[in-house]
Amino acid sequence: MVRYVFIFLWVFTATTPVWAQGYGQNKVQYKTFDWYILKTENFDIFYYPGSEELAQRTAEMAEDAYHRLSKKMEHKLSRRTPIILYDSHNDFKQTNVSLEMIEEGVGAFTTVFRTRVVIPFTGSYAEFEHVLTHELVHVFQFDLIYGSLLDSVVGRAYVFPLPLWVMEGMAEYFSKTWDNSDDMFMRDAVISDYLIPIPQLEYANGFIIYKEGQSIFEFMEERYGREKVIELVHSLRKFRNFDRTLEAVFGVDKKELTNEWELWLQRRYWPVLVDRDMPHEIAKEMTKHEEDRTFFINIAPSLSPEGDKIAFVQSGSWNQYSRIILMSAINGKIIDKSLVTGERTGHFEHLHTDRNKLTWSPDSRYLAFAAKAGDQDGLHIVTVKNGDKHYLLKFDLDGLYSPDWSPDGSQIVFVGLKNGYSDLYVVRDVDLYLRGEVSEADLRANLQRLTHDMWDDNWPSWSPDGSQIAFSSDHPSTEQRSDVGQYDIFTMNMKDYSIQRVVDLPSKEEHPEWLPHGEGLVFVSDQNGVPNLYRLNFAENTIEAMTNVATGVAMPTWSSDGKRLAFAGFRYAGWDVFLVNDPEHLLEMDADSLQVADRDSLQSISSDRDRVEVDTVDSFVSSSTGERDEKDMSTSKMPFPLEPLKPVYLKPTPTDSSETLLTQGEINLRSKKYKLRFEPDYITAGGGYDTEYGWATQIAVALSDVLGNHQIRMGMSSLSNTLEDSDLFLAYWYLPRRVDYSLQLFHYKSYYYGRVSTFGEFFDSNQLFSERMYGITGKLSRPFDRFRRLEAGFTTMRLEQELFERGLDGYYRPSGDVERRTILSPGISLVKDNTIWGSMGPVNGSRWRISLDTSVLSSWNYTNVTFFYHRYHLFWQRYNFAYRFLTSASYGEDRRQFYIGSPWLLRGYNYDEVRGSRVALLNTEFRFPFLDVVLMAFPLPGLAVQGIRGVGFFDIGSAWNNEDLWRGSEREGSRFRLRDLKASWGVGFRSWMVVLPFILKYDIAWTTDFSSQSDPKHLFSLGAEF
Repeated sequence: MVRYVFIFLWVFTATTPVWAQGYGQNKVQYKTFDWYILKTENFDIFYYPGSEELAQRTAEMAEDAYHRLSKKMEHKLSRRTPIILYDSHNDFKQTNVSLEMIEEGVGAFTTVFRTRVVIPFTGSYAEFEHVLTHELVHVFQFDLIYGSLLDSVVGRAYVFPLPLWVMEGMAEYFSKTWDNSDDMFMRDAVISDYLIPIPQLEYANGFIIYKEGQSIFEFMEERYGREKVIELVHSLRKFRNFDRTLEAVFGVDKKELTNEWELWLQRRYWPVLVDRDMPHEIAKEMTKHEEDRTFFINIAPSLSPEGDKIAFVQSGSWNQYSRIILMSAINGKIIDKSLVTGERTGHFEHLHTDRNKLTWSPDSRYLAFAAKAGDQDGLHIVTVKNGDKHYLLKFDLDGLYSPDWSPDGSQIVFVGLKNGYSDLYVVRDVDLYLRGEVSEADLRANLQRLTHDMWDDNWPSWSPDGSQIAFSSDHPSTEQRSDVGQYDIFTMNMKDYSIQRVVDLPSKEEHPEWLPHGEGLVFVSDQNGVPNLYRLNFAENTIEAMTNVATGVAMPTWSSDGKRLAFAGFRYAGWDVFLVNDPEHLLEMDADSLQVADRDSLQSISSDRDRVEVDTVDSFVSSSTGERDEKDMSTSKMPFPLEPLKPVYLKPTPTDSSETLLTQGEINLRSKKYKLRFEPDYITAGGGYDTEYGWATQIAVALSDVLGNHQIRMGMSSLSNTLEDSDLFLAYWYLPRRVDYSLQLFHYKSYYYGRVSTFGEFFDSNQLFSERMYGITGKLSRPFDRFRRLEAGFTTMRLEQELFERGLDGYYRPSGDVERRTILSPGISLVKDNTIWGSMGPVNGSRWRISLDTSVLSSWNYTNVTFFYHRYHLFWQRYNFAYRFLTSASYGEDRRQFYIGSPWLLRGYNYDEVRGSRVALLNTEFRFPFLDVVLMAFPLPGLAVQGIRGVGFFDIGSAWNNEDLWRGSEREGSRFRLRDLKASWGVGFRSWMVVLPFILKYDIAWTTDFSSQSDPKHLFSLGAEF
């Protein structure tokens, strides 16, 4: 029988067997956002209270970027673009525009269909402007390349893919000028020999495709001219393929382009090694990520005051949790390989990598750092010995970064993000809090804000006597806006809070650290094209180069006696920790030094930058209504007034009662409150014809609002002209609050031939029968944090089952005897999932689910209890051990029958071979890489099948109805064998299918009772590993 299959995943959630139910981590809406829209000439800026100034600056930046890109790319957008703005990365993680989890490294994203830019502010306007422009390049790409295909929900099915490196490299090329950070990465790629050739680049992912892609476009401009690059971009729409476009415009293929580009890079970067060092030549390598091959980021080193230990953050692994490592600075041995582990619990949801800093208490007993903890970032303090005590401080900030402990142990300064301002804060009486003499509430009440301006203040560092704080900021030396992103070094006097610029160079200066006796500072500067260490000597009024590496350094840290210096060094596409004993010898190197102005002539900005009035946190945080205090909205405290927006780009909207008046300088804007409106995400339709059943049709429709908070799905699959024989569904999700709700209406009509019905009823022999199911499913999901949630729901359903009888002519006809049943089944589940996924399935962590569902006021009387537990151990690179335990029991007059024989559960056994109202099953697997790449020679030469993995497995389980009669094993004389326990073992292989986006699994299984075994059974299945 030919049957067209239409899969309704969202309805199956309520009707499939319990072991088919999902896990997954939670996107938690900690806040309920009240959205407004600020309209400009080309954009709709979506924002919420507290972000008014940020929204206006975004409007200005977006319009500036639009006109720059329109000129560069020789194109004007054909439609308005929504920009959905979040004032922190923590808020950004809560977006429903994409239902995928937003990880720490995602800076923004743009949707292809219904083109929307979704972007957070993370503290730096320079970084924000670059990311915003990058995303707007994607908007131009989609409009220019795909054009009217995106206007039609039907035409979207014909959108052709382009290599990711082309899209991202082009976005970087048009959004920024080539700078030292780009050079740092590409120089290292050439020197360390990990450059990916262009033909293989389309199979790569990660940061490298951005930088290599940008470099390729820079090369094409230099070699062929900017006009030809623009021609290439415009020709992509015509040829609908990058390879054909490349040959048509430049007359070369990807291999020829690779050869020219690589030679261009080698001529540019190889000479650098003549006069520069590699980090390992001047310092001891404490980590080697290229040998470990697990983590490629070892960052934020921090020497203990005695100089005998180093703490650092290890992250950047695709299959490991980030963690804080404690290492001996004397012999390099690991003292504690996981003092703190991230991404496993809500307390340490993320250990920040980009802007984090570890800081020791003066007595070396505690370590403080910033990490996401549930709804916001927190200041974490752990005991260094075993990390057995953990203190968590939250200050109602949108972000928290880079803490530094004062020399007397009483204060911690850090960077706080609030409503679009990245400023310095200090919390006092920390020592008293750790001794239990003051409460956490006391610390929060005494939190002080040290700076208050739009500039990005970062990397604070206490002087050894505690009288000053050094920090990095892009506060300009003049009122010119173009200085944003050019960082200098400042100091703040903690007696009167006056601020002085102590390093004023045209390059970028960051990561200041005081010399052990307060006689100067060491900092990182890229003034010679590469981030290197420099020392500012106050007494001699000089800046001296300490390193001259070719690849870059960051985050220096001193021991209190000055005998050891550690830093992070970049090489081989990652970061490692390096240690220098007796760092004074670095000053004897032959490296360029800088002359600094006399200290008396160093610009004191206290006259420009009004002395900061130190307020408690209550004076600037948002009130319960979401509106900021009036004095906080004032610009009188800021060093320079916020630059007025450019009125030429602002689009007034008609006044109505839903509008809010925003004021910026002398410009008044009308901002309209967001109103719910559904638009189609996609509409797909298909059909076919069967000689026996006639025409078959399939339709699927998805609708949502622009924020993704309200989603509707509907569909139909039919093999006849009657509604009774059609599959239908209609589902709605409500997602804007912490508790997610869904309501689903469904109707199925299916035909089966077998011994088991959908609800586990067992026939004496194979039967042809039909089942018609229709009803309603409701569900709510309440997450506790990213990893744990409570689910509750119900299904009310009508089931009609009819057997078919075979006549004398051999044809099956309905018997006319229809069995009808009504079910009302509520259920509840607890779920936890902190797993990390690889290419085929989970590779690290654990997940479990315990569920209870029952029937009430129904034709059936049953209660089911189910428990699942999965554990994954990654013990070396790509090798891991996985096991799964499940048990389920059904009670009541109509207790369910569970079946565990299948390629997904107890391998080697048929579906109805192992069944009962009680089941227990243990799956164990050893997973390993088998073949990384297989290249086909014929009939499709060059076709690559990548990432074939192998598995060895052992399964054992049982199903029974009567505990009194169950016996797991038995002996026949001296011979031992399993009886009611069923076992199997075997080997298997997994690979992504070449054409379809599915994982194909092939297993060879032998069943065994430990006294004999069966012939091998060959099993094929689709789907991820358990």
